[in-house]
Amino acid sequence: SWLDQLEADHDNLRAALEWLEQEGEGEQTLRLAGALRRFWYVRGYLSEGRNWLERGLQRAEEAPIAVQAKAFDAAGALAWSQGDYTRASELIEYALALYDELRDTAGMARSLVQLGLVATDQGHYELAEHYYENGLSLYRELGDIRGESVQLNNLGMLAFLREDFGRAAEYYTESLTVSRRVGDPQVSAVALVNLAEAHEHEGDRERAAAFYDEALPLLR
Repeated sequence: SWLDQLEADHDNLRAALEWLEQEGEGEQTLRLAGALRRFWYVRGYLSEGRNWLERGLQRAEEAPIAVQAKAFDAAGALAWSQGDYTRASELIEYALALYDELRDTAGMARSLVQLGLVATDQGHYELAEHYYENGLSLYRELGDIRGESVQLNNLGMLAFLREDFGRAAEYYTESLTVSRRVGDPQVSAVALVNLAEAHEHEGDRERAAAFYDEALPLLR
C-alpha cells in the first residue's frame, strides 16, 4: 500500500528532487533519493533512480557520511539490477568503506551481501563465498537472525551453483532452522523450495516433493 501511494505521488517526488537540485540542496536531494531506493527497485525505475542517486553523490560531497553511504549502497544495488557489475562493485565498495569508517556493522553486512550477489552473478564463486561468510559473521555478531538465515540461504545457493547439492542442502536446512526460530514464513518458504531443488538434483524426488508440499501453503 505504501508503494502504491509513492507511485501515485511519483511526479511530485520528481518535482521535489528537481527543485532541491536546482536550489543546490545536495544533501536533501541525496536523502530523498536514498529513501526512495526500494520504491525505484521494486517498481522498476532502475535507470531513473540510479541517475538521481549518482547525480546526488556528485553534488553532495559535504553530506554526512551516513547519508553518502546509504546512497552509494542504493546506487550500487540498482546498477547490479541492471547487470552493470563493474559499476555496481565500485559503488558498493565505496559504501562498505564508509560504513566501516562509521563502524556501522549492519551497513557493512548489507554491503557484503550485495557484493556477494554481484560476484555470484559474474561466476566469481570464491569471492562471493568470502563476502557471504563475512556478512554471515556480522549478522551473527548483531544477533540479526533474519539476516543470518538469508546469508545461509545465499551460501546454499552458491553451493548449488557449484553442483555440490549435499552441501547446499546443509546450508538450506540451517537457514530453515534459523528462520523458523523467528517465525519468518517468507525466508522459510524460500529455504524449503531450495531444499526441494537440492534433493531433486540428488535424485531423491520423494523428499523433494515433501519439501515442495511444505512450502506451498507458506507461498500462498
